[in-house]
Amino acid sequence: MKNILKKAAALLAVAMVLASLTTVDAFALSDNVHDILFDYEWYYAANPDVAKAFGKNPTALRRHYEQHGKAEGRAPSALFDPKVYLGLYPDLRAAFGSNYVAAYNHFVSCGINESRQGSAHFSVAVYKSNYADLRQAFGSNNLKYLKHYREYGRKENRNAITPISPAPTPAPVSSLRSPVPSGARFNTRSKDFDGKTWYHDINVGITLGTPVYAITDGTVSYRQAYTTVNGTRYLTSYGNHIVFTSADGTYTAKYCHLNSFEGVSLQIPSSRSLQRSGNSGRVDLATRTVKAGDVLGYIGRTGNASGVHLHFELYRSGTRIDPTSVIPGLTR
Repeated sequence: MKNILKKAAALLAVAMVLASLTTVDAFALSDNVHDILFDYEWYYAANPDVAKAFGKNPTALRRHYEQHGKAEGRAPSALFDPKVYLGLYPDLRAAFGSNYVAAYNHFVSCGINESRQGSAHFSVAVYKSNYADLRQAFGSNNLKYLKHYREYGRKENRNAITPISPAPTPAPVSSLRSPVPSGARFNTRSKDFDGKTWYHDINVGITLGTPVYAITDGTVSYRQAYTTVNGTRYLTSYGNHIVFTSADGTYTAKYCHLNSFEGVSLQIPSSRSLQRSGNSGRVDLATRTVKAGDVLGYIGRTGNASGVHLHFELYRSGTRIDPTSVIPGLTR
């Protein structure tokens, strides 16, 4: 008789919990925190044994979670997983051990307001940080972010776990200056190493020793590409060349086949050069910070060059582009 009374009391307790929760509605989600945290579709998909026993019956799945799943450490939705929650926070492990019901109750009463991460799929702090429209709509109400993710965020493929870095703002076109003096320009297109045809050789309006300039503020690395022949290093490929990176990281550029560098001594003399593609090594001579318009070096024909010219390549956010499309005054 006592066992029957105990079972009846337990069932009554569960019934009271369920009664305090808003009725599951597949088409509308209430503001009740327990409703928000329990997603019957998630629970059905994540627990094949439960799905086999109860099918896709929302009420039966909810009842299973309250009677068994919560204590077993099952995740009720993408928003909360007690095992992950305890794993992320040493203070909670010390306080609750593997008591998954206590972990759930803590998340409901404290964790959400403290912006603690509840699962491997959702962090309210990250979700809030990633989306200005949500911050404007919900402010500091963390529960609203959880509800939004349940109702819309997952369907919209919003990122709730990885911080989204702001895309770098490309330097305005007007901030880029020509790498060569006025009047110098590209002449003909030719096939480059990538197999595509580019304007990359500036060979009109220049002579041996014509200066080249920084296109904007940034950093330059001075290099020599070489191939060793009978124990002697000869400049090949790009020869004396410079790799430029803009201060904001948006643009990179290559200045190749130079005769000499401004303020940097050569290790391999420019006279020791072979017209040969490819190289077996590279000398990194120096790196320095420059301002737009600073002289970087002087045009030559070192490495794989048949005549005096500047081989110039420009990349924006890692993608090669036509320099004449973004540098005023540089023409072809």
